[in-house]
Amino acid sequence: MYLSPVAIRDANAPPTFLPAPAAFEGMMATLGISDATRVVVYDERGGIYGARLWWILNYYGTRTWR
Repeated sequence: MYLSPVAIRDANAPPTFLPAPAAFEGMMATLGISDATRVVVYDERGGIYGARLWWILNYYGTRTWR
């Protein structure tokens, strides 16, 4: 499944540009991803967007999905 890099970046939240926890949780739920889902992340741009998604998934971890 494809996830646009813009979807995981909130331009109004510098310096990290993290999406709000509820917004990120909702986006992942829409994609069928929960804290019990194994996610394989990759991208076509040398890894920068894949790494960002991996980082955000780890940052929020199970803190928002209990």
